[in-house]
Formats: sequence, structure tokens, C-alpha cells
Amino acid sequence: MPRLLCVDDDPDVNELISNYFSTYGFDVTCVESGAAMRTEIARGGVDVVLLDLGLPGEDGLDLTRYLREHWNGPIIIVSGRGETVDRVVGLEMAPTTT
Repeated sequence: MPRLLCVDDDPDVNELISNYFSTYGFDVTCVESGAAMRTEIARGGVDVVLLDLGLPGEDGLDLTRYLREHWNGPIIIVSGRGETVDRVVGLEMAPTTT
């Protein structure tokens, strides 16, 4: 069963994502902070991360940089931010393939 890690500080969003992806066979773990995300990544077994950019305390783009340095899986950015610069920076952090 693929393991999805949702990183969002909104409990309603976490519940919605957990319920939705669980029905499609994902093992979903939801956390509300960057520290908890790092703990889950260190435990291993995460196949994909859904990451909110607007977390309190730590910026989602900083967490994306951390993931790129310490983990090689796919990241899906989930955010209410509509700024073009946030989209561009997020895309620039995606790994390149050769």
C-alpha cells in the first residue's frame, strides 16, 4: 500500500485528504508541522508528500528545500497561495531528470 504524507496545519484539510486517499488504497499519515514531517521522513516508507506552503512557523518552500536535500520522492504542493512566484519557486525545486 503506498504511503502518503500530508503536511498541513488545518485539521479539516487533513481529514478530507485522509478520507479521500484512503478510499483509493493509500496509507495516509497527516502531520501539522515541519518538525513532524521531518520525523516521518526519517522513519522512512513515505512514497509521496502533499505539502501546504502556508504552514505557521516554517515556510513550505523551506520544507520543500529540506525534502529535496534529504528525500527523493515526489512532492505535491497544496496551497491557497496564488502568487506566480510561489508556483515558479516550487517548480524550480523539482528534481531534474537526464
